Amino acid sequence: MKVRSYIILLTIGSLAGAFSIAGFGWFAFQGLNSATEELESESRKTGISSDEFGDVNAFLETTRRIFESMDIYPENYTGLFSVVLDDLVLAKEGLNILAEKYYKNYSEDLLQGIAKEIKEVEKNILEMQQDGIATNVQVAREGNNPVNSDYNKARESLSQKLNILENDSKTNLAVANKALQSKWEDLESRKEGTAISLIIAVVLGTAANSFAKSANGFTLLIPSLLTAITIVGCMFTLSIVMKTIPVGITYASFAGLCIIATTIVGIYKFNQMPDFYTIIGLTLIIAGVLIVNLLGKTG
Repeated sequence: MKVRSYIILLTIGSLAGAFSIAGFGWFAFQGLNSATEELESESRKTGISSDEFGDVNAFLETTRRIFESMDIYPENYTGLFSVVLDDLVLAKEGLNILAEKYYKNYSEDLLQGIAKEIKEVEKNILEMQQDGIATNVQVAREGNNPVNSDYNKARESLSQKLNILENDSKTNLAVANKALQSKWEDLESRKEGTAISLIIAVVLGTAANSFAKSANGFTLLIPSLLTAITIVGCMFTLSIVMKTIPVGITYASFAGLCIIATTIVGIYKFNQMPDFYTIIGLTLIIAGVLIVNLLGKTG
């Protein structure tokens, strides 16, 4: 084949390779962006769910403390209703926070039902306070009077709704954590194939270098074609690696390993023995690859 034909063939191959590399690079960049965005999105959701769980727990603790105060304080304690009414104010504020921030995560009937029962409990406690502290604290603990009956009914209904709210908040947090875990597992599964893809890229890159040597300046058709094919295959596998590992670390690892592998091929196939300084340089390359992969980070 004439030199002109080789030049035309190599030009076409170069253009095809350039477009292939650009396409693979775009593919890798898009894949990396997509994986990062998905993980960041799930992380934000989990963070919001954690805040939600904390706000719900704070509301539940405050509201249930009202019942505990009515149960444990002595009947002659004059500050009982002051303590309970202060907690009622905090409970209503906490419920407003839940309704404003997390209304999409809980049914409207549940939140409105809790608000209604809190008002009913407050009404009963205020009636007790108006009739006399000492008498009604005792009344609240007896089961044979209307005030106690209404209070106990409202308390029981509110307690049931609080339990539902607590279970729903735990479910929301578990769902968010599960989704985040799923994204992490997906990322880890991608990483499992990364090492294999990198090894394949190094093998193809080394083969391309070997074929380029055998092509004798691209004057031989078969080695020239094999060089082009292996280069394209190498870029494709590198693009897969870049979906998981940052571009800089990927190329540093590939280049270092490819240099070492090509040197080994040169020794066995072309009888090109490295000298002392070359061996030192290769050793430094190996050290560099290890440092980049084990200690290096990119933002």
